[in-house]
Amino acid sequence: MFNPDDIVWFDFEAHGGALDLKAAGAFRYATAASTYANALAYAIGTSPAQTWHADGKILDWDFAPDNLRAAFERGAIFAAWNATFDSCIWNFATLGFPFLAPERVIDVMVQAGVSNLPIDLESASRYLGGAGKQKDGKQLIRLFCIEGANPQQCCAEWERFLAYARQDVTAMRDVYRKTRLLPQEEWQQYWAFEHINRRGVTLDMAFVRNAAALAAEDAVAIGVRLAVLTDGAANKVTQAKRIATWLHDNLTDAAMREILIVGVPTDDDDDGGGGDGAADKSDEEEPPEFSLRRDRVARVLAMLDAKRANGGLNPDEVKAHEVATLRLYGAGAAPKKFARLEAQQIDGVLRGQYRFAGAGQTGRLTSRGAQIQNLTRDVLGADGAAEGPLVEAIANGCDYATLAAAGPVDVPPARKLALIVRPAIAAELGKLFAWSDWSMIEARLTPWLAASEGAERALDVFRANDRDSSLPDSYVIAAANVFHKDVRAITDWERSVGKVVILACGFSGSVGALKAMALSYRIHFEDAEARRIVDAWRAANPWAEEFWGAHRDGESYGLWGAAMTAIEVPGLVTRAGRLAFVFHSEYLGGTLFMVLPSGRLLTYPRPKWREVDVLDKDGNPTGEKRTEMSIRRAHGRAKLWRGTLCENAVSGTAADILRITATRIETNPRMDANPHDHARRDPVRGRRGARR
Repeated sequence: MFNPDDIVWFDFEAHGGALDLKAAGAFRYATAASTYANALAYAIGTSPAQTWHADGKILDWDFAPDNLRAAFERGAIFAAWNATFDSCIWNFATLGFPFLAPERVIDVMVQAGVSNLPIDLESASRYLGGAGKQKDGKQLIRLFCIEGANPQQCCAEWERFLAYARQDVTAMRDVYRKTRLLPQEEWQQYWAFEHINRRGVTLDMAFVRNAAALAAEDAVAIGVRLAVLTDGAANKVTQAKRIATWLHDNLTDAAMREILIVGVPTDDDDDGGGGDGAADKSDEEEPPEFSLRRDRVARVLAMLDAKRANGGLNPDEVKAHEVATLRLYGAGAAPKKFARLEAQQIDGVLRGQYRFAGAGQTGRLTSRGAQIQNLTRDVLGADGAAEGPLVEAIANGCDYATLAAAGPVDVPPARKLALIVRPAIAAELGKLFAWSDWSMIEARLTPWLAASEGAERALDVFRANDRDSSLPDSYVIAAANVFHKDVRAITDWERSVGKVVILACGFSGSVGALKAMALSYRIHFEDAEARRIVDAWRAANPWAEEFWGAHRDGESYGLWGAAMTAIEVPGLVTRAGRLAFVFHSEYLGGTLFMVLPSGRLLTYPRPKWREVDVLDKDGNPTGEKRTEMSIRRAHGRAKLWRGTLCENAVSGTAADILRITATRIETNPRMDANPHDHARRDPVRGRRGARR
């Protein structure tokens, strides 16, 4: 554990000109020629915060304050909020600064996030009773970090700017002291992923640039095609209200139309360039309100696919299918990733994409920037056979017509681009990528965590399949039960249905969860069929119901029972399978902790029962009330139920496996003669410690 009296709390302010930090990412921003550190607020231990600046010019280590120099030389730990940014500024946007290695830095934002606090400093500080940020901070940042105002000509504003920076340091230190200190092991895992972030990954830039240009061209083509299909009713894929209205008017099936009449419609842009918004209004009758959320479009498409397979679609439905497909894939994020990759790479290397413990509730890794952790799971063509030829064609500069004509011809260009983002990531010259995956990790972990006799029988299916891959796996067995078929006759697509059933039902999900997850695979279940599947799965897996548990009428068992008993008796350690719970009444106003098998804690602040409105299918109150357990989340409150506990336990344990494995690989001395050398010889503009 670190000595808080010797931690250096630091926060850089940097001038980046017109460069957008969010669009460029921390590494591209810090290494840009226009970026330089113009102020550093810091505090050592409990001493008051102070600022070091050079009247708006770049900070030079030759003129660093003596106490900061001394702290660095004695090996003090440095702490920042969103430390990746401040580490980048230290190493790449200063003059003569000594190299700041990942092992010298901790991120207070990570510590706050794992306690379910907001990950913006302002909100986290106020949550803990702090003063928050200086109100004019944003205006001052714009003045000195974007517009580049001269401090000598804006003396009063500059002094407020420095005071703002000092206040951030004080607030950050206060959050650190009021939240649970993370153990050394978790910081070692954080450092391993920071090394991965700094090293980055190589991109095939010819492919990336050409794909980005094709994606931009496709956005225009989609607008043209939409205008043709809808007779001019919509000419942009982002015109959500117009597309939803047209779909509703051209779908003959009432059930499909009803899916769209949910909630208040929200367009993705201001509907510019397509007509007068007032023309859609009527003084006599309010039009229906539509929702065109991604899950709603996917459900309509799944129903259209099912109808096409069972007799075909009429001409209007054929058009509706294409319009919905264009909306689903054209408005998706995947094709836009190519532009983000191009914007954030440095000399063909993409850095800083992972956020450690970004999913605070479970501690899973999340992504920022181009979101390379969240890529489409499907492949192009049968077993990905169409991927290689198209990637090669794009890398060689093919035109849009070639993209559109490439097989499979029935897949829209936007979808093709979405399915080939992964090939943008390429092995460095002379090296190979090693790909690996944990087979069915969530499906395995649920019964393993349950640790019961019935759960062991479920695990026996995995053990048998691991020994002999010709035997049916759990997904195949679940699919055979759904489709009433012999396991030997199950197809790959039917196996994916089995996967949906296990993952949705395994976390105590019912009809709604099953139908929602099925949409990811373009599968649609009617309510009666979904109910039958859920009931059949639960009947075949009674161990799961026991593991999820209950706590009522004096009966207490499983996850839910253990959690509720722990809340009722603060300090008592309760257990369910391989998990444990304990409630600490003093932490964050009362907090329930789940203890994972690794010993890591998941945090549930301020659990309490509350009355909430029962909503109808459109999200409107019915006038009825129900009682539910809730916890304090980063912003507001969230429902806590047995399915949440099960999913969090499984996701958290899976995250532990990834964390521990990645740390072991990253710190293995056999992988590199000097495992940290890549950070020191980082070719990012060659600017670490350089004078300019």
